[in-house]
Amino acid sequence: MKTASMRPLLALLVLALAARHASCNHDPEDPNYGYGYYDSAGLPVDAVATGELAVFPYCRCDTYKCEGTPYKLVYSGSTVGPEITDICFDLELVGCGVQPPGPTSSCCRMISDNLNKMEFEVGLDCKSSVDGATINGEWSTMYFITTFATGVVRLPALDILDASGNGTKVCIQTFTNSKCNSPETLFESGSSSPKYAMFESSDHSPWRLAHLSTEAIDPSNLFLFALGIDPTEPCYPISFRVGNCCTQTLNQIALSLDRNARVAFQYAKVHMTNGTVIAAAVTTNDYGISIVLPEYLYIDTIPAGEYWTVEVSFDSLLWPDTTRMPCRETELELGVPACDYVLTGWQTAPGDVRTPLVPTPGNPDISQCCPGGVVQFCDSAITGSCNPRLSDTPWRLSFNKNETDGVFSTVFFDLNTVPVVAAVEGGCENPGIDAIVLTINPAVRLTHVLLNGLTAPFTNTSEGIVVIDSNIAPGAKGFMMLTFAGVVGASDVCSDNLGSYMACKYQLFGGTSRSCCTEADVPVEGQAGRLLAVWQRINVAVTCSKHKLVMIGCADTLRGTLLLGALLDMMEAGAWKVALPSDVLTTGAEA
Repeated sequence: MKTASMRPLLALLVLALAARHASCNHDPEDPNYGYGYYDSAGLPVDAVATGELAVFPYCRCDTYKCEGTPYKLVYSGSTVGPEITDICFDLELVGCGVQPPGPTSSCCRMISDNLNKMEFEVGLDCKSSVDGATINGEWSTMYFITTFATGVVRLPALDILDASGNGTKVCIQTFTNSKCNSPETLFESGSSSPKYAMFESSDHSPWRLAHLSTEAIDPSNLFLFALGIDPTEPCYPISFRVGNCCTQTLNQIALSLDRNARVAFQYAKVHMTNGTVIAAAVTTNDYGISIVLPEYLYIDTIPAGEYWTVEVSFDSLLWPDTTRMPCRETELELGVPACDYVLTGWQTAPGDVRTPLVPTPGNPDISQCCPGGVVQFCDSAITGSCNPRLSDTPWRLSFNKNETDGVFSTVFFDLNTVPVVAAVEGGCENPGIDAIVLTINPAVRLTHVLLNGLTAPFTNTSEGIVVIDSNIAPGAKGFMMLTFAGVVGASDVCSDNLGSYMACKYQLFGGTSRSCCTEADVPVEGQAGRLLAVWQRINVAVTCSKHKLVMIGCADTLRGTLLLGALLDMMEAGAWKVALPSDVLTTGAEA
């Protein structure tokens, strides 16, 4: 399992104009709240009950304003070049020592410990004028946000730790010949004293999302994540206001997604530990993929050491890369394939983790918890000596059926080809196959392998890795039969639980010096999954009928289980099977 670099982002915000500051606990991308801040005169604005993001910094601050910060930004001048103009500020450390004990000093210390992000309020029409930003003369990641009433220049992943930012020079670079080439034309304040915001980053929530694996199951690429709580990880309550997100519920999961990749997104599901799929509402929006859970998850819903699985599927023709998900550029972990996420929930009553605290008319100031984090994937570069990408080769291994005579059982696979639409790396568009490697359940005993009707030599390790010698010409089709001792079903052989599927991992080696090593998964069960793989359940369901039994389902999926496969054979032999038209649901509703 890949470890997620979890950095829940508490938006301890410092809104500054001249020497006045305020703070809040919500990231500006939280779409639910937006009021309470200091205006251009440095005076507090009364909280107004509105659900819209109305004013910079586009977050909710009302009853927990933080007027202390260890830093202030001082305009240090502009340098005008023939192409680029640098508009610069010095970060000055004023410290937290002058703050009285209490919420203000606590907030100040958090920002002092880790200044993670900085934002400036700018003109909404200045995006084309801004070229980038630098920190101490080095390029810094920068985003120009245009989803609010005014523009926002965001500098993420600063990681200025332990009050070490004194003297840091922050510059926004604009094109010299553009309309927003000076502080007066760039900043919404119309002066060299813009509104700005600062955020710290700490662990204020117990929830974690970690990348489990990425599986190529043609025609989809599945990204699997573990959702749970790690009790060994520290959680720090927010001490500068009332409330504690260390016992928060979980209501919604949001995964960042590149806007251009929406067309490739197929579905997202959440599986409980026992494999049950919960009825989550899944949508896409400007941030990415939103998964709203049907009920609150509490910190004791998922036992320690266990996890739920979040399954996200993409069309492999539109997104062939299995080394990373098509997320927007991460704001938290620069330089690595990663995906940002937000886990939203409510605080809970002190001493009662199953009583959410939600706003009421009498107590409207309760705020949500919306920690952000980041999931890292493997290195996107192929560093081995062969190319494992499924999208770069035509070969596909698919499950056909399984049979048994009571003494031996046989699982049938088909080997077919599909067109290579857009290879990421060339050289594997038409290779032969020299060897097939299949990972099976080590508890079953493989006795014989037939490849295209001929006995094929094979080796089988104690870990269940089967290596089958083959000599399949480029473009040829074929079939493979694996025979096992005893009565076993396809899900007994291919027992890897991959979200909605039970599957076997396989590799196809070929090409010059085996330069192609296609790696994917062959599912033997779809949505039927583990429920129908338990023969005792099927026995009860089928034998309890007194007069007539009517079964409705997908024959291809049901054949993935041994008992139902045999039952379907009997039905077909007796001409009892009826194929329903594709529009049966529509015609049935009209009737």
